[in-house]
Amino acid sequence: MVLPLQQFVYRQLMYLVVIQSVAKAILGVRLRWHTINRQGTFSAPDTLGGELAGPVGR
Repeated sequence: MVLPLQQFVYRQLMYLVVIQSVAKAILGVRLRWHTINRQGTFSAPDTLGGELAGPVGR
């Protein structure tokens, strides 16, 4: 019962997305990523027997 809806609505929507994407790629439009503002602090647990753990890879 939902299959006809998928055939007519979802496919047309996906065609629209593909056409817009190709047009922007041809025109050279650069898309920007959205940024997330992060706030707060973090302290690593004491795992080295009295020394604070440093950054990963140290």
